[in-house]
Amino acid sequence: MSIAEPYGNELHGDNAKWKKADAKPGKRDFRHGFGADQRLQLVETPEGEHVCHFEYTDSHALRFGHSPPIPNRCVRRFEFDAQARLVRQDVLYAGHGCQREYTWENGVLKCVESYSWTQNWKSPETNWNEIQIEAPTHIRQDYVYDDQGLFQIADRYFHKNGTIDMDAAGRVVYLRVPDGMTPSSIANDIARIVAAQSKTLVAKSVLKDATYYALLICYCAEDPGAGWPPFVLLANESALSSKECPKSELKYLAWAPDELRTMKGNAEIHFSNPELLNLCRLHSQLMLCHGLSSMKLSLRQIVTLLREIKWSEIMNVTPDFVIAYVDNTGGIDPAKDIKAQAPEVFKRLRQRGQI
Repeated sequence: MSIAEPYGNELHGDNAKWKKADAKPGKRDFRHGFGADQRLQLVETPEGEHVCHFEYTDSHALRFGHSPPIPNRCVRRFEFDAQARLVRQDVLYAGHGCQREYTWENGVLKCVESYSWTQNWKSPETNWNEIQIEAPTHIRQDYVYDDQGLFQIADRYFHKNGTIDMDAAGRVVYLRVPDGMTPSSIANDIARIVAAQSKTLVAKSVLKDATYYALLICYCAEDPGAGWPPFVLLANESALSSKECPKSELKYLAWAPDELRTMKGNAEIHFSNPELLNLCRLHSQLMLCHGLSSMKLSLRQIVTLLREIKWSEIMNVTPDFVIAYVDNTGGIDPAKDIKAQAPEVFKRLRQRGQI
């Protein structure tokens, strides 16, 4: 069972299907009970908890709520039009409320406006139309179509005066992958361009009297889209023996781009290739909708391609020169990835207390 929200699969990855009567329920499956009129009356988990009781208030409305362990802790109400399309949804959960209104044009969903707020509810029987909305968040979700169907879903936030900045692109929450492409294929294209550009840009950035211990591919784990494409940081060995890098913090500072980029002798390199930037903008939107696995694929591929380059012919490097992808804040320990891709180098770095 899934909530009767349009495009649930695109928004939430919800692709629920009815199972056969004799099929064994899985961990995310629910048992269903129907009344004599073949309308759904209750739903319960395989463990029998969180039983939902359904009430059909009229021909175009449905209301249901959880009972144990806390009576009426969650209540939902749906309204449908004559074509059985969802036009309104109200939700109450532990003092939090949300109201969503759905606008349809020419048979397709054009937008959804939603208010969310916090309210102390004394009774689930409170009239939905009399709720006082205090400090609400007001969002409109726009649905964009082309000749192939749904193309994009984007959130737009209302100003306090009730207007929306239509010049702003909005926050894309769904974007259809272009024909002939996949997140993985785009990730591979990004890796190819980054690797090819890195060789040229690094050659222009090296210092003649410097010896580099690492070439770091820096991404942003906290906000992947904001740090995409990644930037390159050339880490100078001299920085590790400077006053800015005490031995007690060596294991962290040696792989922390935000700190390394401020140390003398290190080089921070950014990409400006138009094709790469366009691919990364598309990929950033797709990652919001399809997850980050393709970004990790791209980072691993970048490192693999860069390892094929003879960097000792371009700059002075240490015997244990490392190529690795790292979180730009240094908040994620890269040791596991370095060990997986260069176990012998990892062993020597650990012996020196550098990792």
